[in-house]
Amino acid sequence: MYNIACIDIGTVTARLALAQFDDEKLCTFEKVSSVICNLGEGLSTIVPEFWDPSFEDSCEQDEGEGQQDESVELQNEWNLGVLGELVEGYQNEEHQNLLSGKAMQRTIAAVKNFVQQARDWAQNQPQSQTQNQPQPQPELRFVCTLTSAARDAQNADELLDALRELGLDPQILSGELEAYLTFSAVSRDFIDKPLLVCDCGGGSTELIYGTQHADHTITIHKLCSMQLGARRLTDTFLLGQDSLSVDEIQEAYDYCCDVVYKRASWLYDDTLPERVPPSYLRVASKPDNLHFVAVGGTATSLVAMENKLVPYDASRVHLAKLDNFHVRAWLEELGDKTEEQREKIVGLQPQRAPVIFGGTMILDAILSIAEINVMQVSEHDLLQGVACAVHQACRENQSFVEWLEQKAQLL
Repeated sequence: MYNIACIDIGTVTARLALAQFDDEKLCTFEKVSSVICNLGEGLSTIVPEFWDPSFEDSCEQDEGEGQQDESVELQNEWNLGVLGELVEGYQNEEHQNLLSGKAMQRTIAAVKNFVQQARDWAQNQPQSQTQNQPQPQPELRFVCTLTSAARDAQNADELLDALRELGLDPQILSGELEAYLTFSAVSRDFIDKPLLVCDCGGGSTELIYGTQHADHTITIHKLCSMQLGARRLTDTFLLGQDSLSVDEIQEAYDYCCDVVYKRASWLYDDTLPERVPPSYLRVASKPDNLHFVAVGGTATSLVAMENKLVPYDASRVHLAKLDNFHVRAWLEELGDKTEEQREKIVGLQPQRAPVIFGGTMILDAILSIAEINVMQVSEHDLLQGVACAVHQACRENQSFVEWLEQKAQLL
């Protein structure tokens, strides 16, 4: 028997989960702490990979050579207008992809408390006995992962050094590894069923299509990590949300659609031209029994808001269903409220009020584009995936780092 303390540091939230394993299986798993640290606040807006300078050049060359196709004109306007302005801002000094000192201080303070909380928990675990002889306390192993904000930040090493001073060995997960670990946890509830998992976080959103089989092997058909998250979208488009115009909100929504199409084109008919505006998308055929499952703070908050859960009850959130009409209704209601009014919504953490509109916009866009009518929400997410990966690495006489490196080569 051994204990694992899993610490995950996301763009918005830092979390702690505690797990117990024996040699064969997971015995207990509990999420015990969650702190909204907003590590990625103001970190960055747009990521340059969505900007294609050659596309601008081709548009300039075509000017005056006849009428362009309407779909191309629409896409030109989008790329040359919105993305051009955003990339220009990204290249300015004001967007240097730096974690702020205050954000790192908030995060380190939360993690320091997590470490102490985990040690207290391990110390208080009942001792097992063999032939009436007490056994030593099970070993406590820490694993600390970081995701989108740390992936993007130029000064992430400062945060990593501070975490090492707490005795941790922090690991920045790639978007693909984050997606795989999340899928491995969610899919345990959907054995042998085709599954599309959406992890909508603060800085990135992962989409994973695959199946976990009865022997717990996993087949991944498609996977992508998009640099589109509730915090990132808010900082890019939705700052000053209380005074945004309808056109500004629509611009943010159109951007969500554009990113999903560019990075998750496998959801659609791949015979279409590469540059087709979101309104021209056609969704590829999906299995009739496909399950769509969302994880992350936006998804769980929507269920809590829908059911007015105070206090939060994970057992009522896990595997709860929301149809696309309810998600759209919440999007419209959130868009009509000021941030102060959102803070008072029953079931929503007040600290999540600044980013809940952006997160809901992302989920609504994905549901709409992929023609998904119902989503389920899972409490099983990256934390549980990491815990099980550590256990698997131990059984294979590997370190967690070695396991990550080996898995990364397969994705």
